[in-house]
Amino acid sequence: MPPNIRSIVSQVREKFRRRRLSERFAQHVSVAVSTASGRRRTVVRVAEHSLPDFRTRSPQAALRVTQADQVLARWLFDDRVIAKISEAALDKGRRLYCLDSRDPASPVLAALSFHVDAELTRALQITAVAIRLEDQDARARSYVAAWYLTQYVQAAANQLGRPPFIEMTSSAPGIAEDLRILGFQEVSQPTYARPGHRAFRQPAEPAN
Repeated sequence: MPPNIRSIVSQVREKFRRRRLSERFAQHVSVAVSTASGRRRTVVRVAEHSLPDFRTRSPQAALRVTQADQVLARWLFDDRVIAKISEAALDKGRRLYCLDSRDPASPVLAALSFHVDAELTRALQITAVAIRLEDQDARARSYVAAWYLTQYVQAAANQLGRPPFIEMTSSAPGIAEDLRILGFQEVSQPTYARPGHRAFRQPAEPAN
């Protein structure tokens, strides 16, 4: 992995902390919990909004976060990830997309899906992360977009009173490097993980 890609998310995270942007991201997130027929239903909503591309020296409101269903081009993303994200419940807000408004032909920079476990002590689980498979610059921007999306899941976890981290378990080859770039650390496999899956955890950013 080229150094510029390995370090780009770390640079953006530092800007995120210096500018105290965690509350700005969190203000777009809302959660609603209801119970019907003894079953708990949690809906996570992220209001559609624009945000600057903090990767650039002169950021503009060029990125857009949305939960509206998007087409993930098969020549830009891994087929298995596309399938996994498409399985996530759109009506419960389990998909997030980051779009580049400057690229009308292929606007999706990154996407992810997540799971809210019925067990209230468990962290929110990322189930898939879509990173673009193009040149180094496109991949760097895609990692930044994906990291932004994880921060909305972190905000939802905070509102739900879940642990101050999000998790992902996977057996996919190459996933460890992708997740490390996104600030995840490998941890011991939890009891609820599938056999053969590795477990990763992204701590919440420190409070301002």
